[in-house]
Amino acid sequence: MVFLELALYGIRNFTQLTRLAFKPGLNLIQGGNGSGKSTVRDILFAVVSPISETPLESLRPQKRSDACQAGLIFKAKNDRIYRLVRDFNGRKSSLAELDSSNQFHATMQDEEPIAKFLAEESGGLPRNTLEGLFSMKAAWMPSARVTAVVRPELAPPASVSTATSISPAGTKPVPHDPAKKQKRLEELKNLLAHGDRLTAMEDQLSELQTRSAETKRRLRLATEKTADLARLAEEGKSFESLKDLPENYHLVLETSAQQEQLRNEQRVSLSEDEEFLKQDLLAIPNQPFFINKYFIAGGSLSLTAIVLLTALSLDGLYQQLLMLPLLTGIGLMGYAGFLDFGKLNKRRGIEQKIREADRQRTRAEAAFKKENALCVDLFKKTGCADVASLQEKLKAYAQFLSVRREMEAQRNQFLGRKTIEELRQDADALASQIAEVESKLKASSSLPSDIYLIQEEVRVLEREMAVPFSAGPLPNPNSLPRTSGPIEPPPVSPDGLSSRFLSPPFRAGLQIAPVQAVLLGHFSELKTQMTRLTEELGGPLETEMSLNEDLAPVFFSPAKTPIPWEILSSGRQDLYHLVHQLAVAQILSRPHPFPLILDNPLPVLDLPRRQIVLDILRKIAQNGQVLLLSSVSYPSREGDHLITLT
Repeated sequence: MVFLELALYGIRNFTQLTRLAFKPGLNLIQGGNGSGKSTVRDILFAVVSPISETPLESLRPQKRSDACQAGLIFKAKNDRIYRLVRDFNGRKSSLAELDSSNQFHATMQDEEPIAKFLAEESGGLPRNTLEGLFSMKAAWMPSARVTAVVRPELAPPASVSTATSISPAGTKPVPHDPAKKQKRLEELKNLLAHGDRLTAMEDQLSELQTRSAETKRRLRLATEKTADLARLAEEGKSFESLKDLPENYHLVLETSAQQEQLRNEQRVSLSEDEEFLKQDLLAIPNQPFFINKYFIAGGSLSLTAIVLLTALSLDGLYQQLLMLPLLTGIGLMGYAGFLDFGKLNKRRGIEQKIREADRQRTRAEAAFKKENALCVDLFKKTGCADVASLQEKLKAYAQFLSVRREMEAQRNQFLGRKTIEELRQDADALASQIAEVESKLKASSSLPSDIYLIQEEVRVLEREMAVPFSAGPLPNPNSLPRTSGPIEPPPVSPDGLSSRFLSPPFRAGLQIAPVQAVLLGHFSELKTQMTRLTEELGGPLETEMSLNEDLAPVFFSPAKTPIPWEILSSGRQDLYHLVHQLAVAQILSRPHPFPLILDNPLPVLDLPRRQIVLDILRKIAQNGQVLLLSSVSYPSREGDHLITLT
């Protein structure tokens, strides 16, 4: 089974429809506290499990939420793609298969065949076993769990059987009288019931804290968006004049632009004609006619003739001859006057044309203002000078409206269907509930010992009293199927306590008969894998590692002396726990193909080992799928798929 896409709607803090796309290989899902990482892990196991096994109240963001749905698209073992939709509120399910036309068509809608199909895909393992073996939480690591250490000086003497003498630290020794054993068993079961109540209150507190953090986050973001909208409204006051624009303002602007273009073309044409007329006017000499060459020549000739006639007192033919230049001069002077009169008329005609061009320009401007009155009115209302500036302002206003709509959508997303005041009341109510639960936890008496050690003593007592263990009896290794070839038998635990330091879900998964059958059949390979991973992570090479009858790791010094698990440092316990579960998951993934889901387990390791674990996960993901949910950012490489939760 390979997960391809997860859709969530109305589940915890995913109040809006959210889709997360996965890919084969390593998927890095990163996000801060309260971003929904644990929800993704929990809902993946809830979707592939029978819907009746998932309590509805653990998924709803609010008790009265109408929607609580999840959908998972995955690739099955037959390489076909399916989509499984769960409606947890209505307790309905639907399984659809992707056909050749790239469309999903429903194949199953009854819970029983869907559960059978999913069981076949996961190898027949129940949900709690899948969750214990193929997932890991930081809270499940040994360093995160409060464990009581059995010190060497408190260990039982060698002559006493460990099956009957070892009891949890801080609890009473296991009695030998059957009646006392029964009484002691009842006391321990009462302690376990009290522990269950404490765990339920702690779970309730954790859920309330998660909801409170999400509510506070939504309140903070909604308040910030409201403040941003207020600031944006102040900036938008400059666009107040654009709110009352007529509906046909686009047509008005378009018509105005066309008219303005015609006016500009007419203005250019008139300007060109006027320029030509002015050039023609400048080409006409503008000087008095009496300085014309013809007038000067005629005047000179006439004056000469008059002087000669007066001075010489000629008569007869000579006098008549002198009259000829006189008349010629007068003619020249008259011609000069005629020429000047023609130039004057021509200048007057050109000047008349220039004045006419000015009048045409004035009439065109008046006609443009009259025809463009609506647009001019828009200019006055909006404070713009022309169409271009108004269009620029309208463009800025459109951007302003887009930003405001986006901010309002974000604020409404954070608010949901509530107001800021209602969110604030919800946050106060959750804070009050948290204080109440914390007060109850503080007032409740704590357990006298670690819960896992109490469970171990109950297990010992039930074995001795021949009472079936609640998790089911351990299978007989000799009756389980094994692979061909010699298999190294598991050694006996030197201290009988190693399995206590494994996380309870992982330890419970190891006790399932089909799981033990696979692991015992690949016992040598499991040891080899653990040794190799330990060496890659820089574990102590001088320590020899093996597995006990519970398939828990045990250690021996070079002198073959048992090394008790509980004296190891918390860092080494975390490292060996991680190595053990990764090795088990690699072997189990063959008969039980299921993605490996790690919920923030790496922060317990130092930075160099985190990088090594990432490289190991990349190798594991080459033959399957790994989902690493983390509150810290890890550098991704080519081939990694990064998903960020906000």
